[in-house]
Amino acid sequence: MSPRDHSPMSGGTTRPHRVLILVENAPVPGDRRVTEEARSLHAAGYVVSVICPAAPEREIEEPLEGVTIKRYRPHTATGGAVSQIAEYVVALAKTSWLMLGLLRSPGFDVIQACNPPDLFFLIVWPFKLLGKRFIFDQHDLTPELFSVLYERDRGPVLRVLRWSERMTYALADTVIACNESYRRIAVSRGHKRPGSVFVVRNGPREGWPLPVAADPGLKRGRRWLVVYMGVMGYQDGADVLLSAVDVLVHEMGFHDATFALVGDGNAAPSLRRQAAELGIEEFVDFTGWISDEEILSRYLATADACVCPEPSSPLNDHSTFIKVMQYMASGTPIVAFDLPETRFSAGDAAAYAPSGDVRAFAERIREVLTDGPLRSTMEAAARERIPALRWERQVPALLAAYEHALAPQRRAGSRPTR
Repeated sequence: MSPRDHSPMSGGTTRPHRVLILVENAPVPGDRRVTEEARSLHAAGYVVSVICPAAPEREIEEPLEGVTIKRYRPHTATGGAVSQIAEYVVALAKTSWLMLGLLRSPGFDVIQACNPPDLFFLIVWPFKLLGKRFIFDQHDLTPELFSVLYERDRGPVLRVLRWSERMTYALADTVIACNESYRRIAVSRGHKRPGSVFVVRNGPREGWPLPVAADPGLKRGRRWLVVYMGVMGYQDGADVLLSAVDVLVHEMGFHDATFALVGDGNAAPSLRRQAAELGIEEFVDFTGWISDEEILSRYLATADACVCPEPSSPLNDHSTFIKVMQYMASGTPIVAFDLPETRFSAGDAAAYAPSGDVRAFAERIREVLTDGPLRSTMEAAARERIPALRWERQVPALLAAYEHALAPQRRAGSRPTR
């Protein structure tokens, strides 16, 4: 089904439907998923606005390929419950203010709220009373995320998180899930009707990564380059990767690879300390965030292997990591722990280690790097699998989710109230 099959026009009028996307935990265009959603909706004829926090170097307001972006200066949590609560209170207050401005012009008929956190229902419900439709775009399982980060499976905070997730599900007219595991949770735990939950995966666009030449200098004089690309949170397993590098270097005597950790996050300072304590600093290149698409593409073009070190957990077992699709789009072999959604996405393009087995992870890295025929087989598997996961293949499901959310307005055949 093509985007042309989904008319964004309001029932009984020639005015296109208007969309407002809310994001708290990442700026746009930094959030690739939200950026692609906004671009695709605009291309399909919707009028799209986005409210999000502002990165330090970005303007408060700017257009992005026809999409209106309104930003606010966030209060960034520095650690502890009080600071985190302050971040959310400031974000909700500033988002509400910007929503009131956008309600006048250009207006909105649908609010799409992206988590975490699962708190946008607190400011969306008044607009529901005005006839606005609500789509919950579930990027993470917030209760599981908290459990993994703080190693707790009970307590008052977790009860609040589960309650806020239930309230978000209950208020949502439609749910967008990033994989089938999240869809099952929306139906079972969220009590949503199966027909109201749509899977929209996190695939990269056609043409990404950019067709650039490899840069041998990124290998820092060694034979191979191994790339980790993405957020470095405490749940993302970059510490496990460093432990595997330690095994490779000090136990296996494998000194022929440079490991580039491309990204940043709240765990980055502790990761740098860990690398120093393990004595592997010369083998690890912490690049920080790289926003230049050409440089990112160059790392992938140069990589001999890419890694997904996320260990098994209640969160990771159900999650799809966007880095998996990015690696596959570059045709680079992957080494990963054997998690259900990772195996579904990567298939034979990855070599798997039992979750938590650091030595086996190190052995898989060495095996993939040193076995040329194996790498060729994995590269071919990536090329075969990635077309079905590209963003363009996800757009029909995104537009179908909007069709579902807007169906009552279209049946009414009248222009929604402002």
